[in-house]
Amino acid sequence: VDVEGVMVGSEWEEVQVDDLVDELECLRGQVYELQAKNAQLEDTIRAEVCEEMMSQMEEMERAFSIRMEDERIATEQKFERKIDIITREASRREYELSQDEIVDLQAQLKFYKTRAEEMQSEHKLALQRIAPASSSSSGSDGKSAGD
Repeated sequence: VDVEGVMVGSEWEEVQVDDLVDELECLRGQVYELQAKNAQLEDTIRAEVCEEMMSQMEEMERAFSIRMEDERIATEQKFERKIDIITREASRREYELSQDEIVDLQAQLKFYKTRAEEMQSEHKLALQRIAPASSSSSGSDGKSAGD
């Protein structure tokens, strides 16, 4: 400060530098607050997306279980119809058939019965693999894989 109380150039520059440093610290604080807010917002959004994806996966799993059960029932009915047809045909034509034809029809009947049992077992295993995951995540709905 000179004699008249006016700031000299170097003192003025020091005051400006101090003001700029203070402003820089203030801006750094704001940047830090915004980064923290963004991180919190990102965590919230990630949690919401995760919940939505989990919900969609559970719905897909339920739909798949229903489709597998429907397919099992349809396949079982198809094989039962084939077994009924073979049984009726065999009993209707029994007196006309040769021993070889009877053996052949019995073999077909046995094959379809065995295949129906195998497919039923495969479907039960598939449902059992699915059921524990869905019952632990969405609770029990009172149905078992054998129902």
